[in-house]
Amino acid sequence: MLNMKKTKYVKSVLFVLFIFNAFICKSQKEEFSSFLKTFSVDSVFQKSRIKFPIPVVSWDYDTDDEKTIYLSSTDYRYFPVIDLSNANCIDDGFYFFYPNMETNVPLTDMVLQISGITDMYVKYYFKLIDDKWYLVKYFNYDLD
Repeated sequence: MLNMKKTKYVKSVLFVLFIFNAFICKSQKEEFSSFLKTFSVDSVFQKSRIKFPIPVVSWDYDTDDEKTIYLSSTDYRYFPVIDLSNANCIDDGFYFFYPNMETNVPLTDMVLQISGITDMYVKYYFKLIDDKWYLVKYFNYDLD
């Protein structure tokens, strides 16, 4: 009889711990650096973490004005965001990470800017949505 009560007690405690653990895991926010590493190398993961249709902003050199297109998931092509073998620079450019100061809550918005010495200028806007990071906007003012 005592053994049966003990077993019920242990099962109850384990159940409570399981529920509590699930709650704790769900409430933790995804770390941006881990997300970005996976986002840069895994094409399936990358596509799942883009909010489509995504605005892609570029510069129209003919009209000397910004133009925006909205890329759908069917038109999307994988691209490595950062070169993990060289995290400080790329070709003739450099990576800059900073909170997106254009929003009121900078801890949930990050920007990756790649600026070159010559003609490279790209920005990726990431947003924390339901504790997971997503690419929500892309700027490409590159000359090529």
